[in-house]
Amino acid sequence: MGHPAEIFSPTPPDGCRCAVCMDVLESARMFPCGHTFCGGCCSGVTAASGAVCPTCRAGAGGSAPNYSVRDVVDGLTVRCPESEGHGEGRKRKRDTEAEGVAAAGGGCAWTGPLRDLDEHRKTCGYVIVPCMVPGCGHRCRRKDMEAHLSGGASLLRHMQLMHASHDARQGEAIQALTTKYESRIKSLVKSNAKYDSRIKASEEANKKYDSMMKSLEEASTIKAIHEKCLKECRRWIDYRPDALHGVKIYPIRAKIADKLRSKLCGHEHMMSGFECHIPGPSNTPWEGATLRARISYNDGAGPPRCQFEPPLFHMNVYPSGTICISTIHQDWDPNMTLHEILFTIQQNLAHPIIDDPCQSETYNVYMRGKDEYEARIKKDVAEKWSNVRPPGDNTLDVIEKADALSRAHLMEQPKVPGFARDADGKPSKENYHTSYRDCECSCCAWGQKFYDDKGKMRFLFGR
Repeated sequence: MGHPAEIFSPTPPDGCRCAVCMDVLESARMFPCGHTFCGGCCSGVTAASGAVCPTCRAGAGGSAPNYSVRDVVDGLTVRCPESEGHGEGRKRKRDTEAEGVAAAGGGCAWTGPLRDLDEHRKTCGYVIVPCMVPGCGHRCRRKDMEAHLSGGASLLRHMQLMHASHDARQGEAIQALTTKYESRIKSLVKSNAKYDSRIKASEEANKKYDSMMKSLEEASTIKAIHEKCLKECRRWIDYRPDALHGVKIYPIRAKIADKLRSKLCGHEHMMSGFECHIPGPSNTPWEGATLRARISYNDGAGPPRCQFEPPLFHMNVYPSGTICISTIHQDWDPNMTLHEILFTIQQNLAHPIIDDPCQSETYNVYMRGKDEYEARIKKDVAEKWSNVRPPGDNTLDVIEKADALSRAHLMEQPKVPGFARDADGKPSKENYHTSYRDCECSCCAWGQKFYDDKGKMRFLFGR
């Protein structure tokens, strides 16, 4: 479709008309044969199969823009379509009057070249435009729109419409933000749930790790105490001073929880201290007594807990039986041996420390008179300390047990079958306890069958 001929003044020549739509050429295009038509008409012709020129029936395989004709048509003088005498303007007037739009005042008087028509219509006061207020729906000429917008009734209605529009937009914005943040909150809740599960798993792992480390520390402490007890046993077997003649020591086995057994490399029978039977010093009220003292180590280097069982009537012994001597408590030396501890205890029996009493009753009796003090001790010796038996089923102390096990081992030695040995001549581990499953001597426990190079046994209690 081209430009309607009635908007032109004067009427354009026939050379500017399209032979297809009979309107003035718009976006003129030319076929190879030289005939020119509207751009829209050319597209309709070439779209059909076997296209031919509508004028000469020549083949129309394609078309090209005809710029010379376009310049001529764009320079033709036209009237505004909204002019009063224009056909389109008259029809527009009838339509607007039927719709109740004010149309008084005639039409637009503008004339000019066709190329300026579109720019003119953008500012033409006779063009019917809708009200810019959303929801109003009023339509009038552009030049009358200002009066419509500034009218009292219209202004009130426009304010109501704008408030409603603003409320609607605000509600939509709030709803959009609500939806957005609800989605974000759900995402954060899911993320928090994941982090909570990870934190919970991490806390459980930390608890397991702390429990494992605590078990390892306990196992390490038990091993350190056991090693110290082993050293004291070897030292006691190798050398016992005359001053401690008659003293007997019995190993005390540590109480080990089931969860620690696997961490102790199978050594279930670990020592935690000694039960010592100390004969009362001669020429003292304690003579003839056998005093039972329990020495327990808390770790491999700290001072042990020394306690008489049952409690002793002595001013340097607490009512619980714990011995209060500075050399085995505050002034403890890690190099102090079991010999020195026992000698200190034995000396304290005969020579109590008056300046540091632990029992008020004992101290008061001692201060009232030595005869009363010694009589009370002799009474306790007769009632409590005259018949002290070895602990449990142990009838042999460390030295007696070592001698008995050594003799039993030597007597059984010729009957021992040969063990499989490795390249260095050492017995294989899988053969330990093969022939002496019930033997408690150290050489069978460690896989040895002979004395070591120094001629002394490696002593180990239990299997």
